Amino acid sequence: MPSMMLTDQHRVLVTESFALLVPISDDAAAVFYQQLWTIAPETKPMFQSTDMAAQGLKLMQTLGVIVRALHDLETIRPFMRELGQRHIGYGVTADQYVLVKVALLYMIEYCLGDKFTPEVRAAWDEAYDMLASFAIAAYE
Repeated sequence: MPSMMLTDQHRVLVTESFALLVPISDDAAAVFYQQLWTIAPETKPMFQSTDMAAQGLKLMQTLGVIVRALHDLETIRPFMRELGQRHIGYGVTADQYVLVKVALLYMIEYCLGDKFTPEVRAAWDEAYDMLASFAIAAYE
């Protein structure tokens, strides 16, 4: 259960670590989807007719929008709820948000290497739980 305690330090760590991913967006997205399909093979068919280069770009752009909005969570709440509604249409279940989190944290750790400190992990963990709760609200 998310603790909903996103601190200023969390916001800084997420923003700074995301900035390191931006120059390697294509590779980062590829790592994310490969990991998602490894831990949740049932999700792969959802992408069978998808241009994965475009999908990867969409993933990283969406993460960018979210990261930039971390300072004002009320502005991102409707965006996340709409994202959740879209994912319902794609066949994503609320339970799969946990798997997405695992794949996302794996991707960040893989891409950042030793820059993925326990503090950075905790910041992403907190941010993801809070933001995912906004998206999952669309399922209720």
